[in-house]
Amino acid sequence: MREQSCCVRSPWTRNSYNSGDWFNRIDWTGQESTFGSGLPPKADNEDHWAAMKPLLENAANKPQAAAISAAEAGALDLLRLRSSIDLLRLGSAELIAEKVSFPGSGTDATPGVIVMSIDDLVGEDADPALDGALVVFNASTESASQTVGTLAGRNYALSPVQLNGLDPIVKQTGWDTKSGTVSVPARTVAVLVNATTVEPTEPANPEPSTDPTEPGAEPTAPSGNEEPSATTDPSIPATAVATDTPSAVGDLPTTGANIAVLSGVAILMLLAGLAAFRVARRRKAGH
Repeated sequence: MREQSCCVRSPWTRNSYNSGDWFNRIDWTGQESTFGSGLPPKADNEDHWAAMKPLLENAANKPQAAAISAAEAGALDLLRLRSSIDLLRLGSAELIAEKVSFPGSGTDATPGVIVMSIDDLVGEDADPALDGALVVFNASTESASQTVGTLAGRNYALSPVQLNGLDPIVKQTGWDTKSGTVSVPARTVAVLVNATTVEPTEPANPEPSTDPTEPGAEPTAPSGNEEPSATTDPSIPATAVATDTPSAVGDLPTTGANIAVLSGVAILMLLAGLAAFRVARRRKAGH
């Protein structure tokens, strides 16, 4: 996000949104921050002007273009993170009460650290891709390790969005599967995910093959009632066998075609003979 307040963020500043267009202007190119453009409104902040003025005038406090770009990229990573994990968008109070817990909270909680577990193994499946998500807020100035015994043995890992994102610090987040311990760097929010476990399926037993070309296949012995094949009779020439066999494309056998031709010739000869008989008869009647 490129928008920068006109004044320093502190509990003293009040109603900076009402400071006017000059103080709240935005450089949409991301090259210049408007931080330190002036003091916040007098009505609500005059009592603290003396403390604010040196901070607002200090050029070291003004974000440069690289910092503005990093802030924008970080904000976009957070949006991608939320949209990529269904467990961060449960959508109902019932699901939140059922699946969300805060391990290690209470009087014995580590100062500055909050652990939120969203367990999709509880109740109906809300996220087909994940069995769980673990969000760790570490606001302290040192790295923190938290053990969640109920998650021991589960394979959590840093979310792909943060693993491939801009922030190099969050990539130092670690997870020990055996103990269920998560380690998060200082001043970091890390989101770990537990991918859905897919049970392996056993392959179906294939039917035994009878193809003699396959290795290990036994040839089929002929039964006593089968007639010998024409192709194995040594008394029949190979050319005769080939002639009487139908072609691969389903044509009539060659022998049948020859019979059809002979039948056609015979019919033509019969018609020619009948015509000659009628001509001879007419000539005889004319005499």
